Amino acid sequence: MPTDILISSDPWENRVAVLEDGQLAEIYFEREERVIGSIYKGKVMNVLPGMGASFVDIGLGRNAFLYVDDINKTPLNIGDVEITQGRSGYSISEKVERGEDVLVQIVKEPRGLKGARISTNISLPGRYLILMPTGKYSGVSRKIESAEERNRLKAIMKLIRPEGMATVVRTAAAGVSQAELIADLGVLIRMWHGILESYKRAAAPALIHKDMNLVYKAARDFITPEVNRVLIDDAEEYEKVRDFMRLLGPQYVDRIGHYNSGRSLFKDFKVDEEVQKLLRPKVNLPSGGSIVIESTEALTVIDVNSGKFTGGRNLEDTIVKTNVEAAAEIARQVRLRDIGGIIVCDFIDMSSEGARNKVIATLEGGLRKDRTRTTIQSFSALGLLEFTRKRVGKDLSAQLRAPCPTCNGLGGVMSPETVAIETLRDVRRFDHDHFNGKGKHHPVEVILAPTVGAQLDYWYQDELHALEEELQTKIAVRVDLALHPERTRLVLLDDDKDVTAPPQNVRVGDEIEVDLLNVRVPVATSALAVVGDRLVEVENAAGAIGQSVKIKVLDIDEDGTILAEPRTPLAAAAVDGKKRRRRGGRVRRKELTPAEQEEQLRELAEEAARGLGGRPALGISTSAEAEAEDAVERAHPAAAPPLATVTPLRSVPDFAQATPGEERVYATYGGDEGRRRRRRRGAGSRACHRSRPGR
Repeated sequence: MPTDILISSDPWENRVAVLEDGQLAEIYFEREERVIGSIYKGKVMNVLPGMGASFVDIGLGRNAFLYVDDINKTPLNIGDVEITQGRSGYSISEKVERGEDVLVQIVKEPRGLKGARISTNISLPGRYLILMPTGKYSGVSRKIESAEERNRLKAIMKLIRPEGMATVVRTAAAGVSQAELIADLGVLIRMWHGILESYKRAAAPALIHKDMNLVYKAARDFITPEVNRVLIDDAEEYEKVRDFMRLLGPQYVDRIGHYNSGRSLFKDFKVDEEVQKLLRPKVNLPSGGSIVIESTEALTVIDVNSGKFTGGRNLEDTIVKTNVEAAAEIARQVRLRDIGGIIVCDFIDMSSEGARNKVIATLEGGLRKDRTRTTIQSFSALGLLEFTRKRVGKDLSAQLRAPCPTCNGLGGVMSPETVAIETLRDVRRFDHDHFNGKGKHHPVEVILAPTVGAQLDYWYQDELHALEEELQTKIAVRVDLALHPERTRLVLLDDDKDVTAPPQNVRVGDEIEVDLLNVRVPVATSALAVVGDRLVEVENAAGAIGQSVKIKVLDIDEDGTILAEPRTPLAAAAVDGKKRRRRGGRVRRKELTPAEQEEQLRELAEEAARGLGGRPALGISTSAEAEAEDAVERAHPAAAPPLATVTPLRSVPDFAQATPGEERVYATYGGDEGRRRRRRRGAGSRACHRSRPGR
């Protein structure tokens, strides 16, 4: 299969991508030098017969784990080159003692709270061979499928293998000469003698031998006859890799090329896009189905869904095609994400044994390309297919991602409604703890995340007012963008004026750049933004939720509530036409008194007199303008019925009639002028929301 290798190296990270037929097949990252394969001189700190293991200090902070079966011989006579084979069946106490020095190699990286797993079975990888100085058996890679070639390599190794050591012939050795194998073996033997000399001189714990970094490891292990080209974007690494390959594989030097450092190698080959997809749990299949990959501490679960795929001749044929396609993608995703451990696949139930065997064969074919050992089991009685893949280090997600600082890895946080209700309880307890019914109750400032503040200020407004009456104090709702959505801060204020004080540095008419929050409000056409520590209702902005817009402040009520509108018209959001009901509602809003109604009508009349009535954004018109509009409509009757018919919610009381000579003012709604609802506050900190038809 045509293969390309991309190597990107910079001061912060090494990256290697393997492309097969132009499609990403493997991806590797190295930000700090990996410890797998490194050899240490360690000191046994504790022996646990009940676990059949010991803990060894190798200088990594956490003690490494040495299992009894990973100790190959008795005694640990590391100083001798000639290794004699010891008998098996010893207990851990007979193999090692506390305080003893041991030569070990890391076979599995530290993961979570677990330390590294180590072994005394040392293995030294070369270009064509793996030398195991303390090993028992020799062999040839199973990926060399030709029986004739395997027999040839076995015959050569019988002649050149050192006495008392084991060797494994790697896949890259297919077709190489005996002289090349001897040269590679000589390098590994000299390396082993150097390790033994360092072991004698070093004091435990100490690093004896460090494996190559990712760039050289990729050149040593991945460059095979199937590789068409190797592209390296760093000029210095390019020269080093060429010099390295002149010693290990001169025939491949011409395939190594330097990619222009002024361009992005991984971006040009769309590797970065593929990596972003690999971090998502859902993978779409070409036919319309999908697989969902979820990892846990013990295992990884993969679910197969048919989705939109209905292309089979019948139901069974559709299921089999979906499962076969999913099996091929699962094999690819396991390689790409470097998923290890137990993997459980929940395929769509199949009735025939032949269909299940077809799925297993597809999965085996995909995993045959994998460098890591896998073992596939048969389908269980529940229709689940299990297989294992050797876990060596961290998978791709663990390398690139960290637990969410908001949910701490849980995958979700408490809903804003839940936090808002709990905040009401917290305020009650807070007031009781500080005053316990004695003396004057000080007002309370509640600082929350914007999503929770919106719940209290707009949806649980009645409940908040009822709590104010119960505690006989004022409650100010403030927001903090940096606050955790599950956290609440309560602060005692000195005076009620601190609750109703308008926001600083914000005036009517100001234009401010804000981000519209993805928060729902009772008025479906409005959106919310944050200015300072206040929530601002932005009228007719629901269609731009999640965007940055410039708003104009229309009004600041006596309690500091801010009303605004977009500086430029925005696309209208789809509204279902139903009036949204606030949550709760156990305490109903009081009707306005005649004096309050008169005060509001007087405010509207004063605004009209100052010339504000003609502003289209507020939708205020004088009686003369209304009569002129009526005359035009009578002269040009509409072909279609009017958009809305306004019916007064209540009659205007006699005491609110205008004096002679004073023009009456009317609030008009609907129509092409885009009339808006004017949100105003009533007495105290309560809001008076005026509804109109069509809302």
